[in-house]
Amino acid sequence: MNMAKQELSQQIVLSRLRFNSIEFENSHAEQQVYIDQDSVFQIDVVNHGAPARIYLAASHELHDSIKFLHNDFVVGAQAVVDVVAHIRMRQHGSISVTVGYGSNTDSFDINLIPVVGHKIEVDPSLGVPGNPEKYRLAQHVPVVPKSIKVIGALMFSLTILTLVTDIVPSFVGAISSALLLAIVVLYFLVPHIR
Repeated sequence: MNMAKQELSQQIVLSRLRFNSIEFENSHAEQQVYIDQDSVFQIDVVNHGAPARIYLAASHELHDSIKFLHNDFVVGAQAVVDVVAHIRMRQHGSISVTVGYGSNTDSFDINLIPVVGHKIEVDPSLGVPGNPEKYRLAQHVPVVPKSIKVIGALMFSLTILTLVTDIVPSFVGAISSALLLAIVVLYFLVPHIR
């Protein structure tokens, strides 16, 4: 599912005039939506009063074209409602807002304007000929075997023991340090070698 995220210039203001009042920044909104593609736009909700339950619904003209990702929720000071629209042609309808378990309802008009999305044409001649399984070999081979990690840990331990105590002779510490350096270099270089 391809989703193109866009902004709708609409803000719902709650409880500014009185308890559970509803105001709209615009009484009429327009939103461009890509044809045959899910487009996401957002509606801002600002609450000036006590936390209030809000419910949004699309009119019957838009009922099959608009889905609210989060709906029937409590708004504290501010919230954002994500709306997914999927259209094939221009559509007009309204979105109603209900506050406080139905104590107040109001709506604003919305036009969904179709826009042709950019489709990328791919030339089939650019594909890789032959068996695609042979190109996936690097995905199945572990980058660094576990045995090298264990040997690296052992070399690190011998190097530390050489530096801190006299239990391990100094030439063993020098060899383990050199091997540890080689393992670290291989560990960081192997992922970049193709």
